[in-house]
Amino acid sequence: MTYIVLWATAPGGRATSRPGGSPARPSVPATYVLVFNYNKEKHNVAWVSKRGYRRCEVSPRGARDRVMLPRGTHYFICAMPGHCAAGMKLAVNAY
Repeated sequence: MTYIVLWATAPGGRATSRPGGSPARPSVPATYVLVFNYNKEKHNVAWVSKRGYRRCEVSPRGARDRVMLPRGTHYFICAMPGHCAAGMKLAVNAY
């Protein structure tokens, strides 16, 4: 199964990972594949640590468009300058 994340910039230029009213911290079954849909010329997706999520710092896990989630909380940010700080980040709980 897959869970689609629309990774985009909202009207007015504010970055968002929650278009369409999706929850701020979605919960999905473990082993689901998280698929990020986004404009690769404007954004990217970095799978980061909790610290990287809080500080908007990219970790060695690097960029991912598709991630199979093991159990636990996983953190993703857009590493383009200013995007994470503007809110383009997502925490996902895999249960």
